[in-house]
Amino acid sequence: MGNTKKFKIEKPGSQEKPFKYITIQPIASILIVVVIFPFLYAIFLSLTNAHVANFRHPKFVGLGNYASALFTWPLWKSLLRSIVYVIVTVSVETGLGLLIAVALNRKIGLKKLFVVLFILPMLISPVLVGIMFRLEGNFNFGVLQYFATKWFGIQTNLYGPKLAYISMMLIDIWQWTSFMFLIIYAGLAALPQDPYEAAAVDGASAWQTFWTVTLPLLRPVLLIALIFRIMDSFKAFDHINLLTNGGPGDKTTTISVLIYKTAFENDKLGLACALSILFLIVINLLVKRIVIYFPQYAKRLAEEKENKAIMKEWKKKQKQAKRQTA
Repeated sequence: MGNTKKFKIEKPGSQEKPFKYITIQPIASILIVVVIFPFLYAIFLSLTNAHVANFRHPKFVGLGNYASALFTWPLWKSLLRSIVYVIVTVSVETGLGLLIAVALNRKIGLKKLFVVLFILPMLISPVLVGIMFRLEGNFNFGVLQYFATKWFGIQTNLYGPKLAYISMMLIDIWQWTSFMFLIIYAGLAALPQDPYEAAAVDGASAWQTFWTVTLPLLRPVLLIALIFRIMDSFKAFDHINLLTNGGPGDKTTTISVLIYKTAFENDKLGLACALSILFLIVINLLVKRIVIYFPQYAKRLAEEKENKAIMKEWKKKQKQAKRQTA
């Protein structure tokens, strides 16, 4: 009797908890070092007058940098230029990507070869794309300039004041249409075949099938692709910096180029950090507006609104009951 042992009953999964925390520690540490700490430090610098000379001991200026950014024309001008850039490039890339994906989503010869060829531009580094078009668009010996002169009789500087902004957008479209194509093509391959069979039985034409079956089923895929491209297009910097450096004048100065120039050419690191934070807020607001169109999110949003309306009505009745009893 004296040698009886007491056994401790452990809850199911209690042994797994320490192991879970151990496994996420490496990625959590990397996330803190690479993402969270730089972000918090950028917020701190945005509240100071940091520049190269006083980088270690900057002076605290509060919200002065944010006021300077918001109440000066360069920010709004660059932001407007970035918004136009994003609308044009993402719209064209989505349209072309959808068109190419639908065209290749059928049994045709050399299908795999065409898919590989259309994917190639997105595999090239943006810096390399900038160097490539810098040579091809050169006014004196560029290939693009040669064919423009020979075929159309046009002899103009592609990166001059008139065409620089349009050229930057065309280069972006050339490189990133393949990204939209790849996501949409994968989405088309994953669509169920039952709705198409039902549409064929009902005698729907190819155009009717596309509008009533393909597009509604492809909506979540298109929204995901749009979110990625909008965020990436807002950050367009490499080829613009290499080809025009925001010029001529400020014709191609997007928000990313403005932040770079503010930090490294004007030596205003605090103001550049403030611009970055404001830029982040703008992108988050835009993405939030797009996410609303996700079917699952829209359903949850409707349920939340309905619950709030019910709670509001219940509180109203409670107040009326209290008044009556009083």
